[in-house]
Amino acid sequence: MISVKELRIGNIVKDKDGNIWRIGCITGMHKDKGSLILERRIDNGTIKWYTSECDVYPISLNERILDWIGFNDYDNHDYRDKGDMTITKDYALSITRLWGNTVVKIDIKGFHHLQNIAYDLYETSLDLNIFDDDYPGDTSLV
Repeated sequence: MISVKELRIGNIVKDKDGNIWRIGCITGMHKDKGSLILERRIDNGTIKWYTSECDVYPISLNERILDWIGFNDYDNHDYRDKGDMTITKDYALSITRLWGNTVVKIDIKGFHHLQNIAYDLYETSLDLNIFDDDYPGDTSLV
């Protein structure tokens, strides 16, 4: 489960069955739980699901997701990078600035966490593009 306090519109999460959803709206509180509207592509349309934070789970980072969002892979190194962001093989994120000095090192909790950090620091959207025609399908990335 992910608290709505950790989420923002556009974050990518999964349900208990592994289906991937995008946060469409954070609607507030319902019975002491945060409520959300989730969206995902189905056939030629979009399905929306009104639910609580109890039904959303983080997507763990993996090599396929890092490929999909454009992190460079170096065969002889145990890290990947995209701009100033470096992710180690154990999925710890380092931000390097100021003459190559590492200024932040964070263990990533899930893809939504990486999305939020990238947006907060760089105003960059990291998206799996689950509504694009070339998206490989719900469970292929998780």
